[in-house]
Amino acid sequence: MGVNGFEKLKEGLATMGLAQSMDDDDLPTNEG
Repeated sequence: MGVNGFEKLKEGLATMGLAQSMDDDDLPTNEG
């Protein structure tokens, strides 16, 4: 998957508030 695909994926996840957990992968999140 290219960068464009990943960016679009993050955009979709951001809507659900999951983008933060992807950016801070080494940090624990209450999302599980």
